[in-house]
Amino acid sequence: MTDLINYILCSTVIIMDIANANIDAIRPIAAMGVIILWIKLFYFLRVFETTSRLIRMIMEIVNDMKNFLIVLVIGILGFANGFYIISQNQVNTEAPFAGETFSKAVIYTYRLTLGDFATDDFYNLTGIDVVIVWIMFIFASLFVVIVLLNLLIAMMGDTFGRVLENITNLTIREKVLLISENEALFNRSDKFKNA
Repeated sequence: MTDLINYILCSTVIIMDIANANIDAIRPIAAMGVIILWIKLFYFLRVFETTSRLIRMIMEIVNDMKNFLIVLVIGILGFANGFYIISQNQVNTEAPFAGETFSKAVIYTYRLTLGDFATDDFYNLTGIDVVIVWIMFIFASLFVVIVLLNLLIAMMGDTFGRVLENITNLTIREKVLLISENEALFNRSDKFKNA
């Protein structure tokens, strides 16, 4: 699937370049194609024993994170909604601290999740809004940053331990998967007809 997406993106960039499209329209498509190419490098790292273990570890961690990501997204959306609503009461400023749109409030809350504690504009609110926004900020930092991200670290540690227990089996499994994925690339009867 990544190969197909990458071929489509590269073909689109070539066609747009031949058609003399605006370079600003070409760059985002080219950027996505390049990112997919670099991610595809992980596929080839599965060939080597030392890196195949790491790639398997990454794949298992990402697989185990599915349900966690649902909870994290719900937490981010909930706090973003609250920050967006309260920031609309902000006075004496060009833009509310959480942004003019809900999507900017989601980005603000996501940045809060990563430790960007920008609180300078909280004081542009008036009355009880200042207290409410600080309470929301404290709850968001406790719930999303401390509880959820530490839960993620604990989950990753559990996955690491589980994968490490079965590392020999998983290494052999990676090699078998590589053989299986590349089986269609050559005709076995032609290669071994003289054997």
